Amino acid sequence: MTNPDDLPTNLPEHLNNPFISPLPPLMPEQDVIASLLEEPGFDERERSYPDHLRRACIMRLNRHYFKPLGRHLSLESRVAHLIREGYDGRNIVDGSYLKHLHDNHERVFYRNLHACANPAISTASAITLIGCSGMGKTETVKRILSLYPQVIEHVKPYSFQQVVWLKLECPHMGSARQLCLDFFQSIDTLLGTRYSRQFQRANLDLLSTQMARVATQHGLGLLVIDELQNLLSDKNRDRGGKNYDRDKLLNFLLTLINKIGVPMLLVGTLAATPLLVDTLRIARRASGLGSVIWDRLERNDGWDFFIKDLWRFQWTREPTELKDDIVDALYEETQGILDLAAKPDIYRTEQLTSGLFRYVAKENFKLLEPMLTALKRGDDEAIMLYDDIRPFHKHIKKIFFNAVPSSGGKEVPDVRAKSAQAPVAPTEARQQVRLALSGLGIAEDVIELLLTEACAQITTDDPVALTTAALAQMRTHQSAPPPTPPVVPVAPSRSARKPKPELRDNDVRLIVMKGKKEGNSAHAALTAAGLISPVEKLYRV
Repeated sequence: MTNPDDLPTNLPEHLNNPFISPLPPLMPEQDVIASLLEEPGFDERERSYPDHLRRACIMRLNRHYFKPLGRHLSLESRVAHLIREGYDGRNIVDGSYLKHLHDNHERVFYRNLHACANPAISTASAITLIGCSGMGKTETVKRILSLYPQVIEHVKPYSFQQVVWLKLECPHMGSARQLCLDFFQSIDTLLGTRYSRQFQRANLDLLSTQMARVATQHGLGLLVIDELQNLLSDKNRDRGGKNYDRDKLLNFLLTLINKIGVPMLLVGTLAATPLLVDTLRIARRASGLGSVIWDRLERNDGWDFFIKDLWRFQWTREPTELKDDIVDALYEETQGILDLAAKPDIYRTEQLTSGLFRYVAKENFKLLEPMLTALKRGDDEAIMLYDDIRPFHKHIKKIFFNAVPSSGGKEVPDVRAKSAQAPVAPTEARQQVRLALSGLGIAEDVIELLLTEACAQITTDDPVALTTAALAQMRTHQSAPPPTPPVVPVAPSRSARKPKPELRDNDVRLIVMKGKKEGNSAHAALTAAGLISPVEKLYRV
């Protein structure tokens, strides 16, 4: 039998890479759970504390409670592989890292990210995490990043500072220049350098090449861009609706992945979905290790498990048993949004009931009431007003709706009942795309054609990449010129065969036509020709 202590904790290629070897080893799920888990301090004796102290105990839930679910473990695994794959193509030992340094010297010299004719091979990829507001995206990313040291000091045999990860917020105006400046400021804070002062007046060409150089020089392992939905700002749009700053920033991020070799984690709300399917190459690269979609939790998707775990922390005099009506009330009032379920509140009561939770929601969720009411009722028109909570399949349908001019400007109806009778695809991602296409009234055979062509391009079942490919196929078919119908000779009509008669000089039609050419009205032309008598002659005044 193999001794567990004899099993390796790292792969050979990781041990031979100075960038990867000092990182924490890859962890099994149980170790990841233990590392991410945080529970508030709780003691049964605290139930007997005075009211003001118990109120303070309740506030611990807001600061010190985090329960890892399946989606959190999946994200941690993807981030772990994302960092290591990016370093595989920048190994100091095999010379690939030196090749990247030479490429960046050429880019800085020409002030052009695309200056290298034969750039080093990039093994970097990207992950896109988009989800409903309040699902803990930012908090989860922060906890996963905390598993890695942010800066590693290398002394022997190489002397340099390695930056394992860096987290930035997407600029509100979608400015690539501002992102570069934020990058330099963050590096200065970490390493004590003075890059931001050195390049604060530089233009975008110089900033972007210098950012690429600094990222390579310090072995940046992962660049996290949070609040991706900020790129949806309309302030920089021209009259044609084009957002050039947004496009510059997306292309710049794509270049960092493709040529500089810096892996990325893009984080945003569901409102950022259209950005990822805007262009095919952005979506493909941003979904290198798959897109992670965090919709609201369903009852059978970890919600009951989450509530049962949270229920352990009660500071009432006597604990209350968790019953089904309480679980139902919590889900109905929060609609599966984790942040709302874990919001502590303080009321002078020692009994937790479903009625109490409904009352608390009514009093404290007044600003969220329109959104929560729309979700409770399943009101599609109302839900469409709130991009942050709109389900992912609704975003997909809207994207397809914008691409299909034949819909007449009407919103796509929900067709869950109708599509349930159609053949179900083997994956949830394909079913979401199928649902959107069916909602547009597209025939089932056409849907199968689009999905088949999309799957031929995309080898994974990533929902964002699959949506993008299907959308591209739809646009391709729409842009194809219609077949030219054969020309059938038509015999001229009798009226067409009759020659037009010549008009005489005293013809009324000719007089009116000449008058219009001279700028006179028909009445004035006929009066001048003597065909209309003046009023004074008819009535002698």
